[in-house]
Amino acid sequence: MTHTPAPAAPDRQPDPDRTPDADQPLADVATSSGEYLAGLIAAGALDAVGQPAKLPELLFPHIPAEHVREVWEAALPVGYRAGRRAGRPRFNRADLSRLQQTLEDAGYKAMAGLAARTAATIPAQPAAHPADLEQGLTHGEHW
Repeated sequence: MTHTPAPAAPDRQPDPDRTPDADQPLADVATSSGEYLAGLIAAGALDAVGQPAKLPELLFPHIPAEHVREVWEAALPVGYRAGRRAGRPRFNRADLSRLQQTLEDAGYKAMAGLAARTAATIPAQPAAHPADLEQGLTHGEHW
């Protein structure tokens, strides 16, 4: 059996002028790869338990199934609402910022930081075109 050595690490430093050009595409590849692996793990989890209703118990096999089910049932609405926000982020920037401030005021600093980071990635609503303002329309409305 032959052994193929790993490629040697480059001995030069990254070119700071070219790094920004490569940064986002490399991050996109990493994200895509992570999503692909997540899909394989999700499919494998379902294959292991045989039916979707048993998935929560797979995550916590050391905890009695009835306790896992109680927690799962309480967490389900949270996941649903988060999914709705993720599906329409432009319409939720202000709402997300409001919730972030509520978390901050309540002393949940780490959670507030996560919400603030997510809100910061959502582009601001574009300014309305003057012609739309004359018609009394707001962004997203149609004639």
